[in-house]
Amino acid sequence: MTIWSSEIKELEKLHDSLKGKHPKLDNELQRLIKTDDENIVLVYARRCLEVMITDLSERELKRPRGTEPLKGIIDKLNKEEKVPHNIIVSMQNLNSLSSFGAHPKDFDPRQVKPVLLDLTTVLDWYLKYMKSQAPTETKPGSPGETSKLPSGAQKRSPGPKKRILLASAIILVCAVVVVTLILTDVINGGKGVQAGDIKSLVILPFDNYTGDDQLENMVSGMHALLVGDMGRISGVRVLGKTTSNAYKDVDISATGIASELNVDAVLEASVMCLGDSVCMQFRLVRTTGKEEQLWIADYKEDKSQIINLYNQLTKQIADEIMIELTPEEERLFSKSRTVDREAYDAYLRSYQYWDDLSLESLNKALEYLNLAIEKDPDFAPPYAGIAQVWVGLAQMGFAEPRSSRAENLRKH
Repeated sequence: MTIWSSEIKELEKLHDSLKGKHPKLDNELQRLIKTDDENIVLVYARRCLEVMITDLSERELKRPRGTEPLKGIIDKLNKEEKVPHNIIVSMQNLNSLSSFGAHPKDFDPRQVKPVLLDLTTVLDWYLKYMKSQAPTETKPGSPGETSKLPSGAQKRSPGPKKRILLASAIILVCAVVVVTLILTDVINGGKGVQAGDIKSLVILPFDNYTGDDQLENMVSGMHALLVGDMGRISGVRVLGKTTSNAYKDVDISATGIASELNVDAVLEASVMCLGDSVCMQFRLVRTTGKEEQLWIADYKEDKSQIINLYNQLTKQIADEIMIELTPEEERLFSKSRTVDREAYDAYLRSYQYWDDLSLESLNKALEYLNLAIEKDPDFAPPYAGIAQVWVGLAQMGFAEPRSSRAENLRKH
């Protein structure tokens, strides 16, 4: 299970905090963690989701789930805004993909990974939700309990000296506690300091979980576009597309990849759907020292909003790794605009012809890039793409460097 070993580790951590609090969910999750069968992983992931959804139905919708399908309950929780939208998206993805567990011949083992990522997201939220629902008990002698005094008796306040001594003792104890927490890496330590130490990262090639292999080239184009966008952050070194593409479909852990590339973190991404809407999941993993998931999020956006999504994602990651953006970068990543869907599709499709440096392929790439500009003249990436293609034409001897630049300028 090396493909998703780090995801199992995250679930093991959650399982440790779950013990004794929810026996049924504890039991299903324990079975998932122990199995080596990817088919059974999907089955138990779905059972974990069923336990949580059934409980949420009773708590939030005020009725038993009965035999209603999970999708129906999830939709109702979403419609009544009982669960945050990003958690709803993870629930929907988990419900959809985990159902393949009942049909072993109909799924790719690589689809287990996003199932576990979504389960981790939902389970982490659910445990926090359950903690917020727990009733608070007032113990004898606690501040919430009113002491009973004999009739007619008055509570005597401590004298001035006792009050001073008491206040001094409290201040001393608080100081000791704060110093101890700092020294043990709890306050402004742990995740914060570790995240702040991240100065370099690699964005791994996007996993295509759409079920359509014909979209692979478009998924590769989305990866390249994000690498380019995040590469504009001055406070962190982002490895280029060519370097990261070398790790596509390789059976190496995030820590192993980071070690080979000498980077501090890895950004993993999965594309769940790619049509009029784009469904994506991102996971940021710190790889220095002990591997740790710093952040995970699901997004579902209209394809025309992809630039805004990438801007939002870039700012979010900068915040997570404690990189302060310059005023110019803040302005750049705060811009909001839509992209013509056909222009975006044409731009992504051009990517399948960039790596094959034949005259036919480079001309095909130019054709798609010109189409993208025709559909949306304000969409900047196709112009940069055309410049790169002309460089390729010159390098391969299909055009003189000087004439290729002139031709490029005449057209654009």
